[in-house]
Amino acid sequence: MKRVVFILLCLALVTNTAMATEADWTEEELAILKSLWIGTLPPPPPDPSNRYANDQGAISLGQSLFFDSRFSGNKKVSCATCHPENMNFADHLPRAHGMGTTKRRTMPLVGVVYSS
Repeated sequence: MKRVVFILLCLALVTNTAMATEADWTEEELAILKSLWIGTLPPPPPDPSNRYANDQGAISLGQSLFFDSRFSGNKKVSCATCHPENMNFADHLPRAHGMGTTKRRTMPLVGVVYSS
């Protein structure tokens, strides 16, 4: 059941159909959808290998690098080009468009802190 609800939600998002209202879902389906929300995850565990995690200077440098287009081959594309902050760090396009069109979509960055 959980997988079916998730697939239906994804289909609605991908096909740009109108989102259902809460009244269109059963209590069980709503509970499943809410459990899939990234905001329900606990804070990420500390990473002992990252001694700069709480260093404000390192955080500022990382942010600067993420938005800096000088690292691209044409000097016009930054990480933020394909991973816009205002779209949860994923452009939602079927194929990524950086310096050209790739064979796959832009992978979202939301939740990457939970990946090893």
